[in-house]
Amino acid sequence: MYNISMSITPVEHRYRTIKPATFQIGDVVEVTVAFVILPLKGERYIMIPQLRVVTLLNDQICQVQQMNLAH
Repeated sequence: MYNISMSITPVEHRYRTIKPATFQIGDVVEVTVAFVILPLKGERYIMIPQLRVVTLLNDQICQVQQMNLAH
């Protein structure tokens, strides 16, 4: 799931789903990851990270860059 954070107040945020192509280099994002540990044979285990959510917090750098390129 890819989200964008929209501030309603400094404390409250709302989220909406966006397309992955929205993200660009320079965007500030928050990533939520879960780690699953699975047992293997014997005393061995494997840890598998799972991406849960990517939230776009700030894309202002990209917006400024696009405005500069337009001029």
